[in-house]
Amino acid sequence: MIRRLSQLLTVAVILAVIYQELRKGPESERWHGRALGFVPYDLRPPSLRQFREAYWNPRDRRILTGKVAGIGWGINFAALMDRISRM
Repeated sequence: MIRRLSQLLTVAVILAVIYQELRKGPESERWHGRALGFVPYDLRPPSLRQFREAYWNPRDRRILTGKVAGIGWGINFAALMDRISRM
């Protein structure tokens, strides 16, 4: 039951991303944003700097960040390690 619900949610988010991107005008920056108003996505080719800022950024206190490539969230391991060390 939970697996099926997860699959349906994933398909809904992917369809929302495609719909949202196709509605944008040609002058708009494409292939990144938030699907359904809250799920981050970025389907552009990533750079090394973007990976570092998403997955190891001590300046950002957020643990969950948008993925560099794909749909959903990534983990800022620097923030996570900081929180663990403060326990």
